[in-house]
Amino acid sequence: MVAVLFCIAALLVLSVVFLLIALVAPQVVSKLLPWFSRESAQRGKAVGLAVALVVVLAVAEGVLLALPRVSVEVASSPPVVAGESEFVTLAVKNTGLMGTGGVLLPVTLDAVRISDVGFALGGRGEQTVRVPITKELEPGSHTLVVGDESLVFKALKPAEFQVKELKAKGDYATVGERLTVSATVANVGEVAGTFNGVLRDGGKEAAAEPVEVAAGAQKPLELTYTGRSQGKHRLKLGDATVDQVVVKPIRFKNGHCIKKPSGGPGVLSIANKGSSDLVAMLVPKGKKAKRSVAAIYVRAGQKTTVKGIPNGAFTIYYEKGEQWNTYMHAFLVSNEAGRFAQSANYTTSSSTSSWSDSRYRYTRTSTRFVRVTLSFGVTGGNAPTESVSPSALPKP
Repeated sequence: MVAVLFCIAALLVLSVVFLLIALVAPQVVSKLLPWFSRESAQRGKAVGLAVALVVVLAVAEGVLLALPRVSVEVASSPPVVAGESEFVTLAVKNTGLMGTGGVLLPVTLDAVRISDVGFALGGRGEQTVRVPITKELEPGSHTLVVGDESLVFKALKPAEFQVKELKAKGDYATVGERLTVSATVANVGEVAGTFNGVLRDGGKEAAAEPVEVAAGAQKPLELTYTGRSQGKHRLKLGDATVDQVVVKPIRFKNGHCIKKPSGGPGVLSIANKGSSDLVAMLVPKGKKAKRSVAAIYVRAGQKTTVKGIPNGAFTIYYEKGEQWNTYMHAFLVSNEAGRFAQSANYTTSSSTSSWSDSRYRYTRTSTRFVRVTLSFGVTGGNAPTESVSPSALPKP
C-alpha cells in the first residue's frame, strides 16, 4: 500500500513539473515534442495553471487521506456502572489508508494517571480496547483523557432495590400451612438487575424467588412461606419486614387445667352439654383484674370437677369454640364468649362443738366450703349471662 501511494505521488509530481516547464519555457518542450508549438503553449497557459493547481490539491488530499488518523471514544456497550465495572471500553478507529503501527497512549481518569493503552490498527481499521479502572467510581460524569483526547462519560448508578407493600396472610396461620407472601420490588438504579428475592424468617432463609427488574421499573413478587413452629415470626424481604403469627391448634383432654388453681378449699363443677368445647375462667373481681386464677378445658358433652379454688369473689368468663392454641390463649374459631352476671363467692367457715361424759371431754370442729356448679348448653337455667367480645376476654 505504501509503495503504490509513493508511485502515484511521484507521477503527480512529474506531471506538475512538466506543466510548469511548458508554461515557463515552451521552447524546451517544443524541442522534446515537435508537435508542441508556442501557440499551443500560450493558448493552454490558463488551462495549464488551473490544471496544475488541481493536481497539487489532489496530491495534497491524497497524502492526507493516506496518513493514519486515529479517533477514540467511550463505547456505549457495556455501560460503565459505578462500583461494579472493572474497566472502561474504548472504541478506537483509524480513518486513514495507512496503518498506525504500534501506538501507546497514556490514560488519566479524573486527572489521575491510571494506565497506558496500546493498539495497532491497519488502514480503515477499528477495534475496542479495555482500560482498567483502578479507583471506585461514584455515579455521575467522569473525564477520561487518552493521549490528547478528552472523553466525558457517565458512570451509571447500579441496580438498587426497594421492597414495598410486603404482606403476609394477616391475623394468623397454622403450623405447616402454606401461605403466600407478596410484595412489590422497585429498582431505583440506572441499570437492570436481579433481586435475589430471599425471604428470611428470623435471619434464616425461608423461601427465594429471584426476579429481574429493569432500571426505574417495578415488579410484583410472590413467595410461598410455611411456618414450622408456633409463635410470632418476623419475615424480612430486602429491607422490609412483616410479622406473621403461626399457631398450633390443640384439643386438650377433658378437665385439663390451662391455669391450675393455687390450692384453696373451694370446688368448681362444670357440665358442658353443648356441641362445642369450652374454657371456663375464674377472674378476681376488680377493674384491674386481667388474669384468671383458674382456667379449665371441658370437652363438648362432658363434665369435670376441679378442686383447690381459693377464697374470694370471682367473675366467671367462658368461651366456646374450636382449635384452642396456647400462643393466643384462645380458640381459633370462637362460637360464643360471655360471662356470668353474678359473681361466684368462695368462702370458708368453721364451727366448734364440744361434749363430755364422766371421764372425757370431746371437741369437734367443722369446716364449710363453697361448691359452685355450672351447666352449659341447657335451657331454663337460673344464672344469667352476658355476651363478651372474644378480644375482651381475660387471659388464662
